[in-house]
Amino acid sequence: MNLGLPILAFDCVYNRATTEDKALYWKTSDDIVRVIIEEKAFSKEKARFEEVSRAMKEAGKRLYSWKTIAELYNNLY
Repeated sequence: MNLGLPILAFDCVYNRATTEDKALYWKTSDDIVRVIIEEKAFSKEKARFEEVSRAMKEAGKRLYSWKTIAELYNNLY
């Protein structure tokens, strides 16, 4: 996420929660192929990938930085 790349994640509650419901989700291998082909074929889909990339980078920095993780652990004790 911190690299600012689009995330393609299996569609389950955990993945939707950890990506703030902003990644690209798939359930079957056909879904993954469709997403990749659309990204390469249509500029509209490229814009969607860029939007997902920005959202993932922002969420990664906010939710999964060492500082945030350390603070959450410290708050447990």
